[in-house]
Amino acid sequence: MCSRFFSNRFNKFVGERGHVFQDRYRALVLEDETALLQVVDYIHLNPVRAGLVRVEDLKAYPLSSFPAFFGRKGRPKFLDPAEFLHEAGGLSDSPAGMGAYHRRLKLVMEEDPAKREKEFEALCRGWYIGSGEGKAHLAGQIQEGNVKANPDALVELQEVKWDALLSAGLKALGKKPVDCLRERKLVEWKLALGTWVKLRSGAGNQWVSQRLNMGHPNTASRQMMLYRTERSKGCEYWKTL
Repeated sequence: MCSRFFSNRFNKFVGERGHVFQDRYRALVLEDETALLQVVDYIHLNPVRAGLVRVEDLKAYPLSSFPAFFGRKGRPKFLDPAEFLHEAGGLSDSPAGMGAYHRRLKLVMEEDPAKREKEFEALCRGWYIGSGEGKAHLAGQIQEGNVKANPDALVELQEVKWDALLSAGLKALGKKPVDCLRERKLVEWKLALGTWVKLRSGAGNQWVSQRLNMGHPNTASRQMMLYRTERSKGCEYWKTL
């Protein structure tokens, strides 16, 4: 009860919703050492991107594991930089090697900011870091039941099926994705298509309303329910689907 009270008060204060500490920790599949280096760079540069410390001063920043990599004495065994240092240019696990890696981080921050942020943003989404071919292969293994998937992978694979069904519905109605943006939020064909997709796949209201540009998910849900119960039988769009 106390934690729920705290969450409600905190969310009201900051204008947020949901669990106070939700969505902070996720499991990612890393294809190879290149993907590992991307994630390590992202983690080490987080305080820099947040404006808490300059990249030049990372070695002295106490709220990061970064300073611990500069010496083996007293360093926890799980902090093993060998793989990402090797990928960063064949660097050694030594103060000199970490110094070279530190200089590399400076270069990363000096690159095109828009490109850098786009690459880092990609690390915050999805479930797989690596090539498209590797991701497609693993997705096939998951669908065949040969590999156990994490929740993010299952959600994405499920959404792939929903997107395929939505595309088929748009084609049947003679519509294109751009029509979802051009036409009214709750136009009849959107209600028909959204209802059809939900019934065929179990897609959620939020996903359907976003893909079809139908406005707030709750409003879209109510209108689709009314459409299904009151108007779908005599609707030409419904008959076509």
